Amino acid sequence: MPLLLVPPALLVIVFSVAAAQWADGKRRRSPRPTWLGYLLWTAIRLHARLVHRTTYVGRDAVDPRPPGPLIIVSNHTGAADPLLIQAACTFEIRWMMMREMNRGLVDWFTRYGRIILVERDGRDMATTREALRHLRGGGVLGIFPEGGIERPAGQLRRFQEGVGFLVQRTGATVIPVWISGTPHVDRAIESLWRRGRARVEFGQAMRFDPAAAPDAVTRAVRDRIAATSGWPVSDDPTPSQHGPLSE
Repeated sequence: MPLLLVPPALLVIVFSVAAAQWADGKRRRSPRPTWLGYLLWTAIRLHARLVHRTTYVGRDAVDPRPPGPLIIVSNHTGAADPLLIQAACTFEIRWMMMREMNRGLVDWFTRYGRIILVERDGRDMATTREALRHLRGGGVLGIFPEGGIERPAGQLRRFQEGVGFLVQRTGATVIPVWISGTPHVDRAIESLWRRGRARVEFGQAMRFDPAAAPDAVTRAVRDRIAATSGWPVSDDPTPSQHGPLSE
């Protein structure tokens, strides 16, 4: 039947069904395969593209990546960092975040994203057990081991040894990530809306001998990111911060 002779109502129905099937396929391939999860992921990807004009390098390292325990380890330039990384991944990343940063509207996102809140002194073993359970269940964990935003910018700080501990206990694979080009701002939260030219480079997967010491694992991961970035490194602790909401 010629297309012009098909009743308009039928055409509307056919195109509507096709569009719904296309959208549903996209939803099922998103990190959180619910309609809300798909809409949020779409918003995150648009934010990465339009606000930060993000360039991704080595994306094949995380496409598709799981199954198996996996830890995403990245330097930390600002509040936008986890969004820029999640925008490139079709699997859900559970991030570890300092509890002091969980204020105001951030609380809704931490609960929705099942973010694991960590005390700065590292003495809350309940969060460590939650991270271990998630990894042992084949999940993906995201960590910024510098323990805060890089100050000054363009320099890697000392990595905390929690990364090595989690790898040793779970045998997780590590994907090192280097982020650069995000806006340099006084308060790290401002990186969410300030325009930049971000670059997110995913390194090849790193696997470690189960007998490797946690500090050796942590040092190897930082050395890989340092070699990729060419940035100077400092073993001084990250300067005291109140988190990206206030720094």
